[in-house]
Amino acid sequence: MKPMFLTILMLLTGWAAALENSLVMRSPGQGGSGLYAVVSPSTGNVTLYAIEGTTTTRYGSGNFLADLANLEGLPGGKQGEITYSALRIVAFPEKPSAKEKELGLKGLRWRAIEAEDAFWADVKPYDGVVRGAMGSQYLLLCVPIKHALLCYDTQDRNKGPVLVSFRNYGVDLMIPQTFASDPAPQAILAALPADIKDEQKKAIEEQLMAFVEGGGALKLEPSDPWIASGSGDRWVLVDPPNKHIVTYEYLGKKWAVKSSRNIAVEHLIPTSFRSAPNEQEQFNEYIRSRKKQIESVGIIPDIAYFKALVDQKQVASAKTSDIQASMVGDDLVLDFIKLRKIFAYRLNGANNGLELLSMRDYTLDVGLALQDVEFRAAVDAINAWNLAKKFLAKKDDDSAWLAVKYALSLDPSIYKVIEKDNGSKSLKKLPDWQATLDDAIKRAQEQEKNLEERRKAAEDERKRKAAANR
Repeated sequence: MKPMFLTILMLLTGWAAALENSLVMRSPGQGGSGLYAVVSPSTGNVTLYAIEGTTTTRYGSGNFLADLANLEGLPGGKQGEITYSALRIVAFPEKPSAKEKELGLKGLRWRAIEAEDAFWADVKPYDGVVRGAMGSQYLLLCVPIKHALLCYDTQDRNKGPVLVSFRNYGVDLMIPQTFASDPAPQAILAALPADIKDEQKKAIEEQLMAFVEGGGALKLEPSDPWIASGSGDRWVLVDPPNKHIVTYEYLGKKWAVKSSRNIAVEHLIPTSFRSAPNEQEQFNEYIRSRKKQIESVGIIPDIAYFKALVDQKQVASAKTSDIQASMVGDDLVLDFIKLRKIFAYRLNGANNGLELLSMRDYTLDVGLALQDVEFRAAVDAINAWNLAKKFLAKKDDDSAWLAVKYALSLDPSIYKVIEKDNGSKSLKKLPDWQATLDDAIKRAQEQEKNLEERRKAAEDERKRKAAANR
């Protein structure tokens, strides 16, 4: 396995907290008199409200914790000799597939039951985490610690939310590859750009085979999902820790899984899938249009150089999720920030199932944009210094000093020009002149060090490609 793919796999197993859903939800298509569901995660209350003119009207309410306790406490059926609660019923084929037979594995149903037995071996007390999404007629709540999806009918406002269906979604996260979803993993592999080397394709194919074979035992990571509603009360659940997207539909007392995808497969795509322009075209146009600037800075014109710039400019944030999501109609867009990859899906896509529309690794997009910021910073620093000289000519040292400090913040290497200019003599008498200059010198040295690291990354990538082509 190549280092790049090892890095991707490490990122796939190290998600931070996933996106949270708002628990104040509005039903779409209600015009000016919208219906809202407000969920209290601490008490379990679910209350319907409507904004009618200038009045907020309270309608019926329910309690999802009471419903959950009922489903978990009462018997729901038998699996073999064991009586399970309703939340533990598993619906998978009993007989192993041809591939499972070949590998000597039990059918997916029995492996899922074993995994469920392990999951429920310990008591799972409610931890206060609940997700929610509201459609035109129904409200969907998700309680991750219980692997529970609860579907409520909200059409009768006075009754309040009425539980009409439920599901243990844990088993849906055990589907190895895809279920009723396009394109299949092999189709993704076949559509990779021509410039992807054979060694990379081989590495991806090895991972795909590992996903197919499953390795026997099924085990889920602690679930941390995000849910949303599409058109026609179709729903989507994205569970990054378990690398799955699942879509559902409620059709009058029948809760159905429409599609499922193991998204770890598409995360292995190195650059893009159905996305334009491709990296090489974009890179070539950038180099052509900024040739003079690139030569003046001493940039090695290589994609790896600009990707290294992105790594250097990262700002860590404890408040931002590693995943961002947007749902409009049936179109779902996911941005996996650590991977720097954006995926577009359609809930009601090919064959009426979940479809991966496209994917783009936007590292180069960001890298080129950041390089333009650096080009602009150098120009703006010169302009700020020229402005400072005008203030100095007018004996306005205070304004000149502000302009100088701004110039140094944009491009610390301009300290050489400022220090040598006779016009800066009066500024050298200021109490914070030397400290400001020392800081600029230090940052200029760091700037040059970063530039060298990017040059080295580009040179190393060229050597790697040359060795691979021998």
